[in-house]
Amino acid sequence: MNVPKTITYNSLVERRTAASAATSPLATKVEADLQKLADKFTASFPFLSSQYEITVLYGDLDEDVDLRRKKCSCRIFDLTGLPCEHALAGARDRGISPYTLCSRFYTIEAWLSSYGGFVYTLGNEESWVILNDIGSMMIAPPLVKQKACRPKKKRRLSKGEKNSKQHRCSRCGVLGHNRVTCTTVCPLPSRHA
Repeated sequence: MNVPKTITYNSLVERRTAASAATSPLATKVEADLQKLADKFTASFPFLSSQYEITVLYGDLDEDVDLRRKKCSCRIFDLTGLPCEHALAGARDRGISPYTLCSRFYTIEAWLSSYGGFVYTLGNEESWVILNDIGSMMIAPPLVKQKACRPKKKRRLSKGEKNSKQHRCSRCGVLGHNRVTCTTVCPLPSRHA
């Protein structure tokens, strides 16, 4: 059985200390991710539509970026709150700091405020004062309506998750494809066998 790791008081203090020791405008992991994106997307060709609207060409693909509204046609910028590689290329071309494009939730101030409070211990259970009307309450589980169809046994994979199961071709025996998509030339079976 996998028991989830509980956050102890010491780990909260360690995280608060790490947040206060950070020197960059963004949290350290976010800063590293942003740097990786900036390094990865160097061969791009931004074309200006207006001062803040840019079309970024990269190979066969082109993405429309609006730096003022913090939107990109790839939708990564819209959903994560962090500039995608297209927005970073457009910001680099316009001389705009990528830190101004990031959501405020990734800043050091937000990181510090999430660990800024105090955690008080509850003490012994015998010393707790529980009111009579709360102590006599019975909480029932929520009502669940049984669905008419057969329950699914396989869950859908999320966007970033990879399928670990690989198909083995019954024709050539190689992993990664099946009999229908097999392109391997197999010898004809002999009639004398």
